[in-house]
Amino acid sequence: MIESGEMVEARVGTVNAFEGKILAFYAYALFVFPGAVLHEFAHYLAVLAAGLTPRKVVWFSLRGDYLGYVSFEYDRRKTSIWSLALVHFAPLFLSSFLALALFESSFGLMQFGAIGLLLLYVACSLAFTALPSWVDFKNFYEALLVWPAKKLTSGSVVDKVVLVFFFVPWLALLLASKILYLLNKALGNSTLNALWALFLVLLALRF
Repeated sequence: MIESGEMVEARVGTVNAFEGKILAFYAYALFVFPGAVLHEFAHYLAVLAAGLTPRKVVWFSLRGDYLGYVSFEYDRRKTSIWSLALVHFAPLFLSSFLALALFESSFGLMQFGAIGLLLLYVACSLAFTALPSWVDFKNFYEALLVWPAKKLTSGSVVDKVVLVFFFVPWLALLLASKILYLLNKALGNSTLNALWALFLVLLALRF
């Protein structure tokens, strides 16, 4: 996250959490490819929907710490916390919804062989990459931290009223984002991704 006055440039994306031999890495990259691209597409759509300014989009990359990312700019004084929530958590909803639909379709098409297996592969990839990365949680947490101060110093009575009424939801979001960030760092991005993917499979099977 880069700050210049009230303008902030942030990055959201799919973190490369793999550590291992090069051949295994390419197998991992092949597995997450469809999901990583959709993950960035969801971030990008959310940036546009929130009226923010996209700076750079990397749909998929095998270099660096990110498999893909969307860099965007926003004004800390004017951008609502709900717009930032939309940007950071868009992949969770879009990827999970599509993964569930594809799981159900693939289960019904298994008798057709390759088609069912292809849909199952894409569904697994989408489910595995649906969760926000630890970077997403961290950036959203940092944006939440400055929200009360922004409302208090705005000089607007309306902003102060909003702060009073939304203080409890803000605090809940702050704690949740911090806990999820710490869990992500402690367990590893891949562990939480696998657990979320398993949950979606069970949901598609109706437990």
